Amino acid sequence: MARKKQRGTCALCLHEKELRQSHLLGRAIYELNRDGNADPVMITPQLITPTQRQIWRHLLCGDCGLRFSSRGESLIMRLVQRKTEFALLDRLKLAVPLSVGSNVVAFSGSAVGVDTGQLAYFALSVLWRSGVQQWRTLNQQTTGVSLGVFAEPIRKYLAGESGFPPGVVVAVTVCTDRGSRLLTLGPWAGETGSYCLLVRGLWFHILTNASLSAGLLTLCCVNSDKKVLFVKDCEKEILQKLGPTFATAYVSPKLAPGA
Repeated sequence: MARKKQRGTCALCLHEKELRQSHLLGRAIYELNRDGNADPVMITPQLITPTQRQIWRHLLCGDCGLRFSSRGESLIMRLVQRKTEFALLDRLKLAVPLSVGSNVVAFSGSAVGVDTGQLAYFALSVLWRSGVQQWRTLNQQTTGVSLGVFAEPIRKYLAGESGFPPGVVVAVTVCTDRGSRLLTLGPWAGETGSYCLLVRGLWFHILTNASLSAGLLTLCCVNSDKKVLFVKDCEKEILQKLGPTFATAYVSPKLAPGA
């Protein structure tokens, strides 16, 4: 059985401390993905199956783990799609939009009383965890991203050593489609310097570029004037992301109807 604690250097504060079991996503998020007594379904390039396995490793000390929980994860748990409610979407349905496009509506996070800084902190904490180490999933597979020169500025921001990292945009979309609201997908890389993360209806799109244009900065939930949040149907994006995996991965018989 894996030890719950071990001695080592905390990846966030860089101090020699007792390291705890650090999850790629918070433990509470794994539990939220449980359907009654049924185990959450893990989706990997090779295998799609229900499993009790949670993705973790010895990475953070207790203080830094608590920092991640109190500065982002606790808020996320109150806002995402739960069994019968999606608190953030419900709040935005009652708000006056900043703009209405053909497929996306923009709202002011400040006007609806959402701490968008905590949303960005959560997204960057998960992305940074994914970038600092490779994480084992199923059948000896691993997952992770490469943050390049942005790894250290993001670490310093998360550790409270500096402000929001320059050259970074965190755009938050609240998804209206059922599929996105029931899914959690760990960080994945898109085009160069682009990453995504989906947590039960909250889609985080993170851009890293030393020379971001003024137009891109207006999409950021931290640096835009109104702390902008977007609402849209994300079904098309989900199908684009998962289509290739569903086409090739082995699907466990446990997921067959009536199993």
